[in-house]
Amino acid sequence: MSNISEITIDKNTTIKEAMIVMTSAGPKKLPTGIVIITGKNNKLLGVVTDGDIRRALLKGKTLNDPVENIMITNPVHLKNSENIKNMSAEIISQIELANKEGRIRSKKVNQILLINEDGTPQDIISFYDIWKLSNTKTKRVCILGTGYVGLTLSLVLADKGFKVIGYDIDKHKIEQLSKGKLTFYERGIDSLLTKHIHNNFQVTNKLVPDMADIYIISVGTPVNNENKPELHMVESAAKSLAKVIKKGDSIILRSTVPVGTCRNTVLPILEKESGLICGIDFYLAFAPERTIEGKAIEELNSLPQIIGAYNTTSLSNISDFFRKLSPHIVSTNNLEEAEMAKLINNTFRDISFAFSNELALICAEHNMDVDRVVKSANDGYKRNKIPFASPGVGGLCLRKDPYIYSNASKDTSILALAARKINDKLPHHVANKIEQFSNKTNKTNPKIFLLGLAFKGQPETSDLRDSTSIDIFNILKQKGFKNIYGYDPIANSDELKQLGINTATPEEGFKDADIVAILNNNKKYMDLDINSLIKTSNKPLLFLDTWHIFTKESISQDNVFYSGLSFDQF
Repeated sequence: MSNISEITIDKNTTIKEAMIVMTSAGPKKLPTGIVIITGKNNKLLGVVTDGDIRRALLKGKTLNDPVENIMITNPVHLKNSENIKNMSAEIISQIELANKEGRIRSKKVNQILLINEDGTPQDIISFYDIWKLSNTKTKRVCILGTGYVGLTLSLVLADKGFKVIGYDIDKHKIEQLSKGKLTFYERGIDSLLTKHIHNNFQVTNKLVPDMADIYIISVGTPVNNENKPELHMVESAAKSLAKVIKKGDSIILRSTVPVGTCRNTVLPILEKESGLICGIDFYLAFAPERTIEGKAIEELNSLPQIIGAYNTTSLSNISDFFRKLSPHIVSTNNLEEAEMAKLINNTFRDISFAFSNELALICAEHNMDVDRVVKSANDGYKRNKIPFASPGVGGLCLRKDPYIYSNASKDTSILALAARKINDKLPHHVANKIEQFSNKTNKTNPKIFLLGLAFKGQPETSDLRDSTSIDIFNILKQKGFKNIYGYDPIANSDELKQLGINTATPEEGFKDADIVAILNNNKKYMDLDINSLIKTSNKPLLFLDTWHIFTKESISQDNVFYSGLSFDQF
């Protein structure tokens, strides 16, 4: 927003004085060639342009005449900036054509006045600026954070035709991306990176002024050892942004945060460090990431986009941007509602999984197959769909979001925390099964082969963060087991080795194994010649299938004990 008070004059000001005000506007980076005339209570009376002055002097007016005699009393104006996009389509198309043909030489031509509802001047904007506001794809986008969330969003936007800059403080990651190399697996992302790197998609580890018009914060928000949310990366990103943003920019927070973070943390940093005013000089919204790893590209093109904005202008501008990504926009009443909507999606899932996992623990007391119980309950009963149990609920989002959700209330939140405790029990339950078999069969230093180390197998991902399989591996080590090997069809073997896991192929892992455990539900295990592999293992063998990839009947060899989460055959 321009400080138009410095080009606002009284109706009795002379033409000469008006010319002096116009001349001083340029160095102050104010709209040039125009002055605004106001009267009582700062209400708009009219405007005078340099063209009006030239025409008046040619008709015999003098420099000492008051501007009241030559002012335009009904200038082109809009009631407020929220109505900018309601300008006639004909004007917008003419401006777009003129820009394409190179006929617009100045960004300050054909100016129109924005006035508040009370009739006081608000700002001056050019038709060029209106055209830019109307055409979202002319805007440059900078995404802070090139992890799972930021990189997938960057490349989908680039594929939509946006010019996107991916920013990250991790220089190694930027170097790899610049070479077209991915740092993680995500279905479909490799071809998008190859297609757009150094074209629609650029990467950098430096933020500079005026590098973009839309900035999206997509950095990590982990929880600490006390399960309290850590916001230092969000705060750092906001401080860095405040040094480079300009008037008219939009800032979107996409990271998962506690309720109130946008308003109480990000907004004050941006205003204090930039000197700009939110809702007037720049626009702010919370638009959460909601994709699932392994299907991020597909879901970015199809999932509804939730947007909670600081004010209606922010909502209008940022909704227009996201409509290029998803036609279905869900607008909330404020920033906080959008923050809460993000948190409850993952928290609800975690709670529903906790019910099934608690059921698995109860079924284990009766040596029942929990999957058969759930199938029986679900069969033909359309009222609710009970999920199958699992060896815990992992992944960065599902593990931390319930804690961030619970942070919204000191006393009320009970269910989400209880669910987390249940889900955290399952890795210990699986490790205890392995220990019990080892003790019962008097295995000394048994060879244990773990299949499935990424936090999930469907959809496929390479993500090892907060994987319950890694938890099980670490619990087994704490119990004194040393001869442990691991395999995952997707996860990076170097990352597994950094976690202390000896990697092996299925053939190497099964050979002379005493215990084999399937820990995620990747469909690739079904392609294994499982009985041929089992023949190479030691006997007795515990075949612990925590996801029911196989059946007891398909594992039909002597001295092979097929077991699941809630039942044992040994």
